[in-house]
Amino acid sequence: KKLADRGLRIPHNGTNTHLLLVDCKSVVGADGTTLSGDMAARILDLCGIVLNRNTIPGDPSALRASGLRIGTPWVTQRGFGDGEIDKLGDIIADVLQACVPFSYNGRKRPEARAKVDFDALQQAKIAVRELAGSVGIDTDAQADGYPHFYYLDSPAGKAGEWTTLAISGDVAQAFLNTVLTSDVLALQAGEQQPTWVLEADGRVMSRGVVERTNTGYNLHIEQNAERVTAWMRALSDGFVIIDPTDPYAKVPGPVDVQVAGTVDPKRLKVSNDGYASKAYFIGINGAHYNGSALPQLPDFQWKEPQNAGLKTTTLNALHRDMGAKMVEFAGYDMPVWYSSVMDEHLAVRN
Repeated sequence: KKLADRGLRIPHNGTNTHLLLVDCKSVVGADGTTLSGDMAARILDLCGIVLNRNTIPGDPSALRASGLRIGTPWVTQRGFGDGEIDKLGDIIADVLQACVPFSYNGRKRPEARAKVDFDALQQAKIAVRELAGSVGIDTDAQADGYPHFYYLDSPAGKAGEWTTLAISGDVAQAFLNTVLTSDVLALQAGEQQPTWVLEADGRVMSRGVVERTNTGYNLHIEQNAERVTAWMRALSDGFVIIDPTDPYAKVPGPVDVQVAGTVDPKRLKVSNDGYASKAYFIGINGAHYNGSALPQLPDFQWKEPQNAGLKTTTLNALHRDMGAKMVEFAGYDMPVWYSSVMDEHLAVRN
């Protein structure tokens, strides 16, 4: 009932068993793509809500299921009553309605995908953690680990210390070069760069220093360490929107993001610079981005060129001797016709 009240269609108008289905097609992207059950299940899984896709009446195949299947015994045996179930229904509805479905051309048919707003994803993670805690489930047992539904509580450092994130993996370099504003590709082992971490809309999330190590990279963060860490991990998972102008945009991944502790900024190459003239990084298309990384080109002004006569090729005289009809083309005196089509072909071949 809670899901239906939030505008999600329940096939068969409800259920008289312990199972129920949710129609995801009510969420529609700008290109007309509807949310698939597969994408919905994957994104909800990142929030800590585990369920699976399921076909609903009208679906052409199990590979393109439009529904989600929910089994109430999994909910009730965790101690959920009516109040908790209503909260769970709101979380599910919030996540599904925050999804942005889109599709691209596949080998045989369009492939449906979806992204979700980062803040909506994080709020759902926090709500799941609080809901689990409200019924006595221990949500802090692995607070320093990497459980997928945690927001992350960064270690408390001394005043003035920065938080260090260790980022590793086969594509860590490409990942950071897309996420950060600096030229990560130019870093050699042991070198540091000042950089910035931007929100998708271009606002500054934190100033930072990226350092290349023998095993990967250290990203030293000045502020908002919890948000930056959650952002990095969400980017690695690949389901958050990184560009408000392009849902197709994605970051190379996955990578491993670990909190490595804190560092004294006196050891770091701290600067208010940190922008490179790169073709792209996260935030560059955001409404709040100030253009720091891009050279300011003058406004384009067209100047009519002075006519210095038509240019000619070395074959110009030959074309004229052969009786070609000449016209101006791209600043050149060019032949377009001879006495017949056959003569033109023969002249070219000979």
